[in-house]
Amino acid sequence: MRGERGLYIDSGANDWAVLSNTLLFDKCLGWEGICLEPDQRYAPGLKANRSCHYFPECISEHETTTSFTMSGTGGHVGGGAGASQVRCRPLSAFLKAVGAEEKPVDLWSLDVEGHEMTVLQGGVRFEQIRMILMENFWLSTRNSDYFLAQAGYVKWAQLAIDGLFVRRESDTWYPPNWDHDWEQNHGYRIKPEVYAALNPCQ
Repeated sequence: MRGERGLYIDSGANDWAVLSNTLLFDKCLGWEGICLEPDQRYAPGLKANRSCHYFPECISEHETTTSFTMSGTGGHVGGGAGASQVRCRPLSAFLKAVGAEEKPVDLWSLDVEGHEMTVLQGGVRFEQIRMILMENFWLSTRNSDYFLAQAGYVKWAQLAIDGLFVRRESDTWYPPNWDHDWEQNHGYRIKPEVYAALNPCQ
């Protein structure tokens, strides 16, 4: 990255190795890491095999205690079979807990099974985060792409399940009332018969 030891955050860390988005950065590159995983079945592996600061908690937009369904790779915020009460905190709280509140974050892996947009709206200091690898499989990518574009990112790649967003080097200018106009047109779909009437080529 910058020729130095980086910092990653893995929210929804799951197994320490299987399907991990951050194993390479931890084991091969020696990066400092923060691993967030409320499902206790993964705690022994993360503690024994990873060097990251491990928290058996979930991430959300503010500090709270909520139901969390323990269902392996599909574990998620919300009730259901196997649900337990877990502590949730915003990203800033975990950074502060390890003394990294002012450090640049090179990679944030955000994989929380549909809870991603809630997490992103929790007072995140986006200027601190260089790249976000976000699972957007369950999301409206139009909404999530727009949100992160407004936060200062470009979409570098759309993978099968995740989107990779990289922070822009400079801010992008938007005209006045941009957010208002976008919201007004957000759900707009022109009817085929109306389009046909407006199209002089048909």
